[in-house]
Amino acid sequence: MSNPLALDLESVSHTYRSSRSSRRALVDVSVSVPTGAVVALLGDNGAGKSTLLSVSAGLVEPDEGSVRVMGESLGPVTTRSRGRVGFVAQGDCVYPVLTVRQNLSFVCRLAGLSGRRLAERLNGLAGRFGLLGLMNTKAASLSGGQRRRLDLAMSLAHAPPLLLLDEPSVGLDQVSRGQLIEVVSDLADQGVGVLYSTHHLDEVEALNAEVVILDEGRIIQTGSVSELIDSYAPPLIELVFDSHCHDLPPQLAGSIETVTTSPEGWLAVTSRLASSRDTVSGVLELLEPKTRSAVLSAVVRPPELATAYRRILRIHGVKGPELVGMETL
Repeated sequence: MSNPLALDLESVSHTYRSSRSSRRALVDVSVSVPTGAVVALLGDNGAGKSTLLSVSAGLVEPDEGSVRVMGESLGPVTTRSRGRVGFVAQGDCVYPVLTVRQNLSFVCRLAGLSGRRLAERLNGLAGRFGLLGLMNTKAASLSGGQRRRLDLAMSLAHAPPLLLLDEPSVGLDQVSRGQLIEVVSDLADQGVGVLYSTHHLDEVEALNAEVVILDEGRIIQTGSVSELIDSYAPPLIELVFDSHCHDLPPQLAGSIETVTTSPEGWLAVTSRLASSRDTVSGVLELLEPKTRSAVLSAVVRPPELATAYRRILRIHGVKGPELVGMETL
């Protein structure tokens, strides 16, 4: 039996209008987030990810389509709708002049908690997010990672079944990003549905998320990480040569993905391989002796989401992806 849907958007469209112009931010978008699952939103800046999250939170009303949280229509932002959704925007929403304890206490009281229930929820959130030793510290004095953990803890004060995260790892160091992923994975394991917008593909893989790729407000591809890799990410080999003029055999020349030149004048050629069983030594044997002697390095790159994502954008005519930490082959 499949999990119930924490979020169900059906045929949602939205246009931003001003006195001078209008811009379609979402066009006939349908997205479902089951309870206990993570769905990742990918796409360039301006693709519609933040608008989709705002619509899902009830902060922006769609022009067309429906939004349901836990099977109920999400109308104007009311106490009831706030009780079903947790939203962490790109910029943190902590109160810098308040301590960690005061920030958490404030949102717990907004959620209707008091007395023993408030104390239990406050201490539980602080423990889950590693904030117990910082309870008397003002938020302004926290590091970026600590503020982000506090922001996330505050969004969960009312124990929502749906959590919306808009690029939550922006500005975090590698350790803090890892801690964030662990928290999100734990929440999904506990039954929370998570809609997660990011430019970090390694986060998507670590969360084993379902993927929704947006471009200009439209969904251009969906699927699990493994499905996208199997369909769009053949294994690659990167050959780096000491100069520009080298003859490649037809097997490699006919399957070139990218060609780049380094500041040192080296030429990097990345080609698709016919099989994941192909090896570096096998590929080098295909090269003429003169070409082989010019090889500075050769690396087989296993199938990965970054390759699949890049190819999907290329198929749909989308210009260069804006991905943090993704190198251009």
